[in-house]
Amino acid sequence: FIRNELDESSAMFKTFNNPRQARAAVLRCFCDPLPEPCLRLQDLTAAEWRQMLRWLDISGLALYFWARLDELNLRSMLPPAVAERLERNLLDNTQRTRNMISECCSIQTAFQESHVSYAVLKGFSLWPASVSKLQLRSQLDLDFLVARKSADTARAILEEKGYRLHAVSELGMSRMKSCQAPTKPARLGCGSWTVKPRHATTAWR
Repeated sequence: FIRNELDESSAMFKTFNNPRQARAAVLRCFCDPLPEPCLRLQDLTAAEWRQMLRWLDISGLALYFWARLDELNLRSMLPPAVAERLERNLLDNTQRTRNMISECCSIQTAFQESHVSYAVLKGFSLWPASVSKLQLRSQLDLDFLVARKSADTARAILEEKGYRLHAVSELGMSRMKSCQAPTKPARLGCGSWTVKPRHATTAWR
């Protein structure tokens, strides 16, 4: 996806004739040295920025782009409304990440007190190898690998924290949702549990 955006913009126009050129300029902001066409982003109209922000959100690049502009001291090239929106997103994601870490620690503490055999997988458990700043990453769930002998205990612990069984797949994966918050689901099974904190915006897996 990113490769296609860059390849099609190898001969960058002085102005952006279409959204793909503008998106390619955003991707080039992560290059060193900074290509000159990237500075053309400051010429985007309000309508074009609304479209760009939607793409940045969908691609998961919004906070990385905002942090990159900070590194380059180029945040001022964005319209005030766009800069405020990205900064608000960063603050919100920072708080959400803190909440998820707290939830993860709470679950692990309960697992350890009950002698559950488990491992934390993916996400911020890979920090700092996967991402230098946790607050820039959009993480929606917590993944735990649980030994089969501990599966029943792990499920009981999650149920004590407000999760309820919602569905079971053919492979034995169980999907749980919180009766306290609709946006707090969890999925377990085959010795593997994925849980989403109550502070996440999508279902636990």
